[in-house]
Amino acid sequence: MSKKDRGVLVRALKFEIFPQESDLETLHTVSQNMRTVWNEGFAARDSVFQEHYAPLYEELRLAKDDAKKEIKRRLAKAFEEHAITAFDQINGLTAWRASNTAFASVPRNWQEQTLVMLHGAMTSFMTLRKNGDKDARPPRAKDEGFFS
Repeated sequence: MSKKDRGVLVRALKFEIFPQESDLETLHTVSQNMRTVWNEGFAARDSVFQEHYAPLYEELRLAKDDAKKEIKRRLAKAFEEHAITAFDQINGLTAWRASNTAFASVPRNWQEQTLVMLHGAMTSFMTLRKNGDKDARPPRAKDEGFFS
């Protein structure tokens, strides 16, 4: 693998399915599980962002040129101290799955992949913010009825 290789490109495939009534319940349960994984992971990451990063970004937006360097230093320190990694969240699945049999009924690798996708979305957002894009929008929670 070369130094420039950034990993695997994830592709999505769409195809029409014709589930039976019993299959619909299973699909709904799995989708609800994936939405819960996303929303719980997102809530943890969003609370860290709102508590530790957002105030500094607001200060940076309002600061004069001479104060920006110090705010950027504090922002870098906040990233070092408060970052949530995909690894941390994936490890958290173990306790969650042990305490909830319905949650454990869905394959763990599907839940892990959901957290990896969330990590990618948050990393993309944070990179845009670090690079000065004030209009970058964060990922958001998945609403009821969202199918995954």
